[in-house]
Amino acid sequence: MADLSENADPISLTVQSKKKAGDLELLFRSRGIPFSCSRNRGIWKFRIPGTHADFARNEISLFEEENRPETEAFLRDVEKPFAITPSHGTITAALIFFHFFIQSYPNSRLWIINGRVSAESVLNGEWARTITALTLHGDEAHLLSNCAVLWIFVSGVGQLMGNGIAWLIVLISGASGNFLNSLFYQSAHNSIGASTAVFGGLGIMAGFRIKRELKRRISFKKKFLPIAAALGIVAMLGTGPQSDVMAHFFGFLSGLGIGFILKFIPERDFAKNKHIQIIAFLIFGILIFLSWKIQLTS
Repeated sequence: MADLSENADPISLTVQSKKKAGDLELLFRSRGIPFSCSRNRGIWKFRIPGTHADFARNEISLFEEENRPETEAFLRDVEKPFAITPSHGTITAALIFFHFFIQSYPNSRLWIINGRVSAESVLNGEWARTITALTLHGDEAHLLSNCAVLWIFVSGVGQLMGNGIAWLIVLISGASGNFLNSLFYQSAHNSIGASTAVFGGLGIMAGFRIKRELKRRISFKKKFLPIAAALGIVAMLGTGPQSDVMAHFFGFLSGLGIGFILKFIPERDFAKNKHIQIIAFLIFGILIFLSWKIQLTS
C-alpha cells in the first residue's frame, strides 16, 4: 500500500519499491496526472498538485485493487474459510444419527423410497423430496465424505453470511439443485445425498466473488476466473463413478445464483446478528422436519 499524505499543496506519495514507483509513474502518465518525482536512498517521493488530489487518490485505489494478489482479495471476503462452529458438529451428528437410525429401522427401505429425489414425483408436486433427499446417504463412506466437504464449504459461506444463514441458504441451494435436476431428467431418475447442497455452498462463494470481480477494471476473461476455478473443483470432486454429476452441477448453479444475488445486499451487518442467525438456523431445521413429515404422512 502506498503512503499518501496531503500537506497543503501539493500532496506527496512515498514508495519503497522500484517496481511500484515505475508502475505509479506509468499510471500517472496514462491518466494525465501531473507529478514530479525524486529519489533518496531507495525511497521514491512523488508530488502531485492539490487540484488533482482526489482524482489521484481514486486512480491509485483502483490500481491497487486491480493488482491485489488473488489470495489476499479472496481472504478479505473469507478470512477464516475453514472455521468450525458448534453448528457443524450438531448437523454432522444429526446426519450420522439419522443414517444409522434409518439403517436399524425395520422398514428402512420405505424411508429411502419416500425421501429420495424421484424426478417424476418432484415434478408432480412432491417438492419436499428435494430437501429430504439431502439427508439420505447410501452408505457410511458416502455419508462421511459429504459431511467432511460440507464442513469446508458451509464454513466458507458462514464467513460471508453468518453460520445460521449459511446452513439455510446452502439447504435452499441444494433443494433448488435437486429441483433443476428433476426438470432435466423429467422421469426415471432417483438420487440421494447432501452433495447437491455441498456444491451449492461452493456456488454461493463463487457467486459472491464473481459479483466483485465484475466491478474490477480487469480483462473480461479474468472476471470469470472464480467460476472457472469453482467448476474445476466440481469436476474434481463431483464427477466420480457413482456421482450424480448433473445434480452436482445444478446445485452449484443454484448456489452461484443465490450468492450473486445476495452480494447485491449493500449492508450485511445482519451476518453478525446472533438473533437473526439463530432464527435462520431454526428455519433450516423446521424445513427439514416439515419436509420429512410431509413425505412420511402423504
